[in-house]
Amino acid sequence: MLFMCGGNDYLFKLIKTFAKIAPKNIKIIPFRYTKQMELYIKASDLVIGKAGPSSIFESIVCGVPFFAITHITGQEDGNLDLIKKYKIGIVEENTIKAARKMIEIVNKPSILDSFNKPIRDCVSYISGSGGRLLKIISE
Repeated sequence: MLFMCGGNDYLFKLIKTFAKIAPKNIKIIPFRYTKQMELYIKASDLVIGKAGPSSIFESIVCGVPFFAITHITGQEDGNLDLIKKYKIGIVEENTIKAARKMIEIVNKPSILDSFNKPIRDCVSYISGSGGRLLKIISE
């Protein structure tokens, strides 16, 4: 499991600690900032991180569900609602529950299959946004 932590030192340390206590059959690698994020996302089964809009949408456009384990209160609350409403991922900010959910997914990856159609639907909608915008502008 590769965890993209960006510049979030707290998250990096948290994941590093989790890696030490994770079951031996789960290899966890916290990773900092990269300019090639889409390559890592496309190679992933699940993106786990802070519910920032860029992270969520980059994950979804790459066809990968998003697991929100933290967010900035007051600023990103709606992002959690969006993940739940459109069924494009998981929201669990309780550290213990999030860790249990991660282990559950590792042991049964088919859990992620339920996100495939909602993510495809979102990508389809996003792909058509240029045409919708041009129509609005021309009107």
